[in-house]
Amino acid sequence: MHSGAIDGAENAVKVIFNADDYGVHPDISRGIREAMIHGVVRSTSVLSNCVTDEELEELKKLSSRGISVGVHLNLTRGRPVAFFPQGMLRADGSFEKTAVYSPMGVPVLDSQLLRCEFEAQIEKLAPFEPTHLDGHHHIHSFWNTFSIASRLAKHYGLALRAVNADMRKALKRRGIPCCDYFISGFFGKNNVSVANLMALLKMARPSGAAIVEVMCHPGYWGRLPARFSSYRKERERELEVLTSRELKRALSREGVDVVSYHEL
Repeated sequence: MHSGAIDGAENAVKVIFNADDYGVHPDISRGIREAMIHGVVRSTSVLSNCVTDEELEELKKLSSRGISVGVHLNLTRGRPVAFFPQGMLRADGSFEKTAVYSPMGVPVLDSQLLRCEFEAQIEKLAPFEPTHLDGHHHIHSFWNTFSIASRLAKHYGLALRAVNADMRKALKRRGIPCCDYFISGFFGKNNVSVANLMALLKMARPSGAAIVEVMCHPGYWGRLPARFSSYRKERERELEVLTSRELKRALSREGVDVVSYHEL
């Protein structure tokens, strides 16, 4: 193996490509499944309050591939699973973002309400034996939501996504599994390329990380209205990269082992 390789025999790197947003829209879910069948994605996080039975059935068909399924904790899209005061919901029963976040962008919900909803979202995916928790727009990473999410992760025996070093240290103190390094930079109009992804993976090497998570958002965007998401065309570009021969060759050349959350 050449000297620029990401790993060596004594420092092998395992990478989890985790696709967020399964269940948020049928076209996004279809793209994630394509990335699992034809690409490097071995893990996904499901919005259990949005996903349809059909989408879950299609995901279940891929279980023989050893994929891991996580719960994408969510308080801003779709309808709550547990009880929510009507005054905190829109007319159609969906989450009202202004009732969840303060003007400063911090979740302001009552802790009991938070815990009940997070727990209900986890329980809804219980038949899939989820492996991990993370959050839509990193909702789990604020001081008040992290406290609840980490307790639930401990209770259910799940890993929890650590979005930075401080969060990683806090999880390790609590005995909660998490990846050693988290990559969020494969996101955005100018960041979706094989070259950028491989550069990001090389940046993980000095940290001594054994297991790295790459957050990704593959999907099809043709029927997604602009109001639904500003991140549309990029999802299809991510799908192209994650299923490309170029990426598979690059990962093989660098000795990267693609795994799922079952490795934690």
